[in-house]
Amino acid sequence: MTHQRAKAVHHTSAAVAIGSEPDVLNEVSDPQIALAIWRRSLPHMLSVCAAASCQDNLHWKGTVHSGDPASQTDCPAALHLLLDDLLQSAEPMRRSCGAEALHVRLETITDDGCRRFHVDQVHTRFVTTYHGAGTEWVSPDWAEACALDPLDYGGPRHTLHQGDVAVFKGAKSGAETLILHRSPPVKSLSEARFVGVADLAW
Repeated sequence: MTHQRAKAVHHTSAAVAIGSEPDVLNEVSDPQIALAIWRRSLPHMLSVCAAASCQDNLHWKGTVHSGDPASQTDCPAALHLLLDDLLQSAEPMRRSCGAEALHVRLETITDDGCRRFHVDQVHTRFVTTYHGAGTEWVSPDWAEACALDPLDYGGPRHTLHQGDVAVFKGAKSGAETLILHRSPPVKSLSEARFVGVADLAW
């Protein structure tokens, strides 16, 4: 099958695809693409819901099968709007990889537990920040320097905006190129983060 490029896609490198439409996430099915990013403006209601969830320090994790709405899970009602958005946004990743379900986490982050640049030990991971500072990632051109000092790397990096949707290939994908990334340190900031994460489940 011929791989078709999503509309309005540009590449910061041969391994990263960025676009303003959700179909850019289908790019992750290209063996050469290690990261696909959908640049989007977060709808106001999601922003309000995420800020309130962050303030209340809400967390939820569970496995959701294709087609199941948030209302059919044991997710707290206060998080249903965010969970439904995550499931809809992660659908291209699930579909392109042929997974039956998603392992999902919605969580408030108040510490620096993931401040080290790393590659996830999964096949493919969906990440979006609903509130607070976004995930940081390093271009393949700087990966070697970053890998030498993943905790204190001070070189060039990119930052996902609040509301952006990113799909990272992980160590179990078999991809030759992978993107080092991290959660930004938040202990020194006055604002926590509220993040949505989804991994493939077969």
